[in-house]
Amino acid sequence: MSREGMLARRYAKALFKQAEDGVGIEPLREDLSRLADLFIPGGGQVPEFPAFLASRIHTARQKLDLAGTVLERLEIAGAAGDFLKVLIRHGRTELLPRAALEFAKLADAAGGGLTAVAHTARPIGPEQAERLVQALSRALGVKVGLRQMLEPGLLAGARITVGDKTFDGSVLGRLESLRRRLAAPAAP
Repeated sequence: MSREGMLARRYAKALFKQAEDGVGIEPLREDLSRLADLFIPGGGQVPEFPAFLASRIHTARQKLDLAGTVLERLEIAGAAGDFLKVLIRHGRTELLPRAALEFAKLADAAGGGLTAVAHTARPIGPEQAERLVQALSRALGVKVGLRQMLEPGLLAGARITVGDKTFDGSVLGRLESLRRRLAAPAAP
């Protein structure tokens, strides 16, 4: 796991402990998910927000002010809002989507569900996401939540990861499979 992945997991564990101690797991999961959605290009309600937070031109105070406005607009308060502010102060806002995913995994493990991660080249729409959740829930026999991670290198299609299972329907995955088959020795 990368350094960023380990850091995101640490943040998620701390948030999960806080949620268990009184904030509530599901409300915090929902708020973190809504915040993580802001980081999906073209998918957030405030498209310029991630770039503003990543900018080195703006001060932490300016970022915190904008975050306060966005949090108020989205009606997000408490632990999720405080978490975003901590990330801003530490210059780590890029960790938010990964931390939200790690939090969802912890919540799923505690509640008996699973979180699927859809790696896609472009954001998927709400209807398509709902169909995917329903199909995965039926196939796996458990309640499945969905998080989206953008990977432009996939070209098209999706690679879905649920726990230790991966369903690769991406163009890149299909090309890799074809390359392996062509490189394999011919059967006698």
